[in-house]
Amino acid sequence: MKFLLKFAVVVLTVLISAGVLFFYLPLSQNARFMEGEEIVFLIYDGGIIEKKIVFPPYSNMHIKLNNWLSGNKDGWQHSIVNYVPEVYFRSKGISVKLRGNYVVINYAQYSNEHHTQIIKELNDSEFKNELLHENL
Repeated sequence: MKFLLKFAVVVLTVLISAGVLFFYLPLSQNARFMEGEEIVFLIYDGGIIEKKIVFPPYSNMHIKLNNWLSGNKDGWQHSIVNYVPEVYFRSKGISVKLRGNYVVINYAQYSNEHHTQIIKELNDSEFKNELLHENL
């Protein structure tokens, strides 16, 4: 009986630790747009694509997005909810969705086959407005 109790405590401790690590890890250095890939920029209205712009490899948009990602590594939480974007940036290994006051990132954190989705409240409305204004 003591063995089962100790085993249960160990299993519970491991599960809680794994849960904390899963939900509160900072943004990985893998969360970036690769400069040699295109970035597709989409604006949605009511779930329908209203505007599409394709940025070529090595564009200023790569620099802008990667600088923002580098400056916003903390405060992310893992999420399994599917978010419909208003504004959407995507390339081969990463996508960034802007929706209301939130930014949602999907990226290949550990391998190209397994993507991680994280979410953060977006208080930086200037960033969103700048991206929309320059690309309308």
